[in-house]
Amino acid sequence: MRGIVFHQDIARTHTALVTRHKLRELGWKVLIHPPYSRDLASSDYYLFLSMANDFAGKNSPQEKLVKID
Repeated sequence: MRGIVFHQDIARTHTALVTRHKLRELGWKVLIHPPYSRDLASSDYYLFLSMANDFAGKNSPQEKLVKID
């Protein structure tokens, strides 16, 4: 199975453990990663939150092109 990536983000510890064991049992390679990114400073949280608030409720011109009636 090439090209399949299963990303389990913010899963509870027990759920992640059971899933990891099952994937190994099926022969999948399991990559372990830290629960947080060291690349982001704790102060970045407020930057991203501010950006999300700025974009909330605003429509892009391309949105009309992808809407299905």
